[in-house]
Amino acid sequence: MGWEIEKIIEVAQSLNQTGSTGASTGETIAAAFVLNRMDYLPGGYSDVVEAWDRLDEDWQAYVRLIKREYLYMFEVITKERYAELQLECQGLEMEIAKGQDTPEIDARLREVNRLMDNAPWAMDMDTYEVVERSESDNR
Repeated sequence: MGWEIEKIIEVAQSLNQTGSTGASTGETIAAAFVLNRMDYLPGGYSDVVEAWDRLDEDWQAYVRLIKREYLYMFEVITKERYAELQLECQGLEMEIAKGQDTPEIDARLREVNRLMDNAPWAMDMDTYEVVERSESDNR
């Protein structure tokens, strides 16, 4: 993955989480298109076509690529969804422990772990409840 794609994804994730970013105008426009959130366009870009035209052909291609192949990275994980993922993770780990692992199970476990690692939630190991992840928690 090229630095441009990584940067657009980083900016989009920041916008998704906080609603703001210190990124450049072009990076912010690209991220807004990735998220389909025209309210994230920088000031002065109220016209969608004008904003799209602000991106050169390469950056427009990066937006298309991210929307095709990386959109899953912007899934919003609710507390309830996190609990579902935790149960799925436990089930997949049990399959592996039984020696029933397959490339598909391994790939799904990696994806579930990635989603959980990027979620704003964590499992409290004392109470087994899903709690809000604190800033000091390791991701």
